[in-house]
Amino acid sequence: MAGRRAWVAVGLLLGVATLARADWADDVAAARRLYEQAKTPDQFQAAADMLQHALTVGVPRGRQADVYYWLGRARYGAKQAAAAVDALSRAVAGDAQRPDYRLWLGLADQLDDRATRCVKALRLVYADALTEPADRRMAHDVLTQLHEPPEAESLLPAASLSVPGAVIRCAPGDPFAADVREAVTVGRQRLADGLGLTLDEPVEVIVFPDRAAYQAYHEARKAPRPEWSTSCMGHGRIYTYPAGVGRDQLVSTLTHELTHVTVRAAAGDRPLPCWMDEGLAVLMSNQFPDCRRTVAKAPALLSLEALEVPSFGEYDEQDAYLAYAQSRAMTEDLLAVYGPGRLRAFLAGLGGSRTLDQAFRDAFGTSRQAFFGWWFKERARG
Repeated sequence: MAGRRAWVAVGLLLGVATLARADWADDVAAARRLYEQAKTPDQFQAAADMLQHALTVGVPRGRQADVYYWLGRARYGAKQAAAAVDALSRAVAGDAQRPDYRLWLGLADQLDDRATRCVKALRLVYADALTEPADRRMAHDVLTQLHEPPEAESLLPAASLSVPGAVIRCAPGDPFAADVREAVTVGRQRLADGLGLTLDEPVEVIVFPDRAAYQAYHEARKAPRPEWSTSCMGHGRIYTYPAGVGRDQLVSTLTHELTHVTVRAAAGDRPLPCWMDEGLAVLMSNQFPDCRRTVAKAPALLSLEALEVPSFGEYDEQDAYLAYAQSRAMTEDLLAVYGPGRLRAFLAGLGGSRTLDQAFRDAFGTSRQAFFGWWFKERARG
């Protein structure tokens, strides 16, 4: 009798396990059908809910990556950027060899305002021999929209020089690469000493042989640079060429671009307020050293809204100069009052699940608007 009861128990357990398998498989199949027919965020949300339920009822470990992949695509369709990134990150963690998983994680990164991560992912997807033609076309189109067309890659120098904290791409034997290496080393130390920030991955520095090659590449990107430009940063890369500047100016210029790369990486590739992004860059590079005098003598200062435009490049020379000077002064005072530790906490919060307003208030105990009001009243005029 005892043996019979044991076999009955085993049978019941096997039946429950079979039922659980059927439940998750049915949910996934139904969710896939719903996803294929979905046209509105609410319909994608319904598919996501079914996939999320499937994950709670015993999806086998070997199948979880694929379920997370479809969950991420459903979250993407529902315009839930952070949730899509989370689900697709789990899919890639489960099977990093799947180009389609990495493609959609890149698309989710773009939706979540993490353009650099998107570009880095899609470059690899585009170059992967395992990528399906339709997925390669999608990667190509998105890269082109982000001014990173794959065709432009052929204009980059082929040789690579790995140095501490950087990979320098240059023409073989280019002596300017040694100057770049020294400048990047100095810039890295300034950021470590001044802000306590370092890059987890080496920064890629592209060294063109001359201005013509530098401009040709950016024209191929459909992002031509001003005539005065000698260096710039784009999606985590630094671009430069030997412009005949002295050592100090080269260090200053590359430190400026390296600050952008490092700070944005610390923020998980999420966009910062322009005044903070540019203020930190000019502060670490020791540019606009007369910022206090410029601010004190200005007939009128720029509002917070004017300092949080996407780029100061849209301003004329006079307003742009004031914007950079005012940003450095504000950033200096932010660091003087709160310290680099609070800045790092802000960047970490922004890189996580916090909004810009939440991350700022969590780190500094006040809003950006209140900080600007205090700065304008107490510090702006010295």
